[in-house]
Amino acid sequence: METITRVDDGPLGQSTMSLCRPARLAGFVDHLWHSGGVIADRRERVLPNGFLELVLTFDGVHELVGEDGARPIPRVCFTGLCSHPFVLVHPSRCDTLGIILRPAGAYALLGQPLSIVSDLSVDARDLLGRGADELLERCAVARPVAARFALVVGWLAERFSRAQSPDPAIAWIAAEIERGSSEVRVGALRKATGLSRERLVGRFREQIGVAPKLYARLVRFRGVLEQLRHDPARLTDVALDAGYYDQAHMNTDFREFAGISPTEFLATRYAEGSGNTAREPT
Repeated sequence: METITRVDDGPLGQSTMSLCRPARLAGFVDHLWHSGGVIADRRERVLPNGFLELVLTFDGVHELVGEDGARPIPRVCFTGLCSHPFVLVHPSRCDTLGIILRPAGAYALLGQPLSIVSDLSVDARDLLGRGADELLERCAVARPVAARFALVVGWLAERFSRAQSPDPAIAWIAAEIERGSSEVRVGALRKATGLSRERLVGRFREQIGVAPKLYARLVRFRGVLEQLRHDPARLTDVALDAGYYDQAHMNTDFREFAGISPTEFLATRYAEGSGNTAREPT
């Protein structure tokens, strides 16, 4: 399992960002990440990308900004599938590990409707029980980062092996959306399965977290973020390649999901990590 680590030496000290994509968990986990050392930019905007996340914090207190101010994030935090951006306030130093879950992986891990955590960040111990604390404790004493990743992969694989199987029709529709978000039509996929509209929406919210049409929009938006990350060409071309009618159509979705325009995101985005984060002005 290959781990890629980037080390940056800045005026305030050293920071590291590590990522790996465990092949044995493909379909359940997109990637794992680890951030350690100095945090130069203390405020961070996180954009929706159609994934869910389990985060382990070994050192430092991170905060989530809400309408009533900032609140501490639990040391083991689970964030559901989001359709809106959120802002984090970080400590000056951190030691944090994140698990980026596909909906199938999140549903297998939790074993309960994903709709209960949509657009929420909650204490994972309320969802996973003692197992969440055990994972945190085991990873906290493991070194180096690759050893932590190996522990997480083993922990996840054991739980996935005991998980209930997803509804085949919902899994197929989600996979079709992910394979061709710019061309797929949810109505045609529903008819192919024979599900009623009400049953499709209900089961999709349970196993994916949101209704199918919103999920298709989030997957398309993730495609935009990927293009901007790897090849930030003309925004008009990015919009058309992602399946939008034009750049104005993309800009509307971008502002809804990101809270900022594409050009504002390009000016503040982080090159490393998952490609859906940006510096947030103080």
